[in-house]
Amino acid sequence: MATSATGSVGALNGREARAHACAFGKHPAWDDHIEDIGLEHDRLVWIKRVLYAEGIAGNIDSGAWEKIEEPKRLPAFNHRFYWRTPEGLIVGRFWSSRDGKGRTKYPMVACAWVEGVPDAWAVEQISSRLERFEQTVKQTDNAELVKLAVGQLQRELSTAAAVVLGRNANGRVEWKDDQGRTLRQVQEGEG
Repeated sequence: MATSATGSVGALNGREARAHACAFGKHPAWDDHIEDIGLEHDRLVWIKRVLYAEGIAGNIDSGAWEKIEEPKRLPAFNHRFYWRTPEGLIVGRFWSSRDGKGRTKYPMVACAWVEGVPDAWAVEQISSRLERFEQTVKQTDNAELVKLAVGQLQRELSTAAAVVLGRNANGRVEWKDDQGRTLRQVQEGEG
């Protein structure tokens, strides 16, 4: 379900404009961690592993979070983050949530990885969409509606990337991996 748009028009520093979105963590629609939604790009898999599995969950599971003195520990998750990598920029947010069993230790995370666009454009375009996404998924306990919301976020990012490109773009046929295969070919096991 990764959404992306590529092309040479509107590229920054020779990089094609691309945007990919995902969601992970805890949500009431799942009895445990959310199934992988939109994690078809290696950069998003990496961010989930580093930020969520090793960072947040690693500290919670090890008990390190509980060892922090109460006045120094934040009472809830409600954060935005921007993470510059050599390949692009990751823009995200996470907030307190719970799973279907009522457990509240872990947050829900939504983020996007972009390249080939100015950082200010990415932060502005993605931050507001992530905020709307958060408000939407907080209003439901239905997994299908959460998946639809991720799909909507991905379509919005594709449309926004099309503005940078100066034309419409379809990520399934325009995004290509290092071997030149389109996302559709990768998803369908071709090439």
